[in-house]
Amino acid sequence: MTLHKEASFEDEIFQHLADDRWLYADNDATNYGRSLALFPDDVSMSPEQARERVVTEHGEFLLNTLSKIWVTPCMNGSCK
Repeated sequence: MTLHKEASFEDEIFQHLADDRWLYADNDATNYGRSLALFPDDVSMSPEQARERVVTEHGEFLLNTLSKIWVTPCMNGSCK
């Protein structure tokens, strides 16, 4: 595959991800924090903002499932 075709292929992938609400912007890589292996903006929100984002993007079902997996065992003292 030539560079020209590769660039077009990448653009199509990025557009498909964006259409499915995948967070993407041109030059995103410049904001990537290599030392933390994440995008700092993804973790700079309050717990309330994070909860709202999960509910908005994935619905209450996912939030409830995660709560059962992570929070409930810790509240019962079995979190390790």
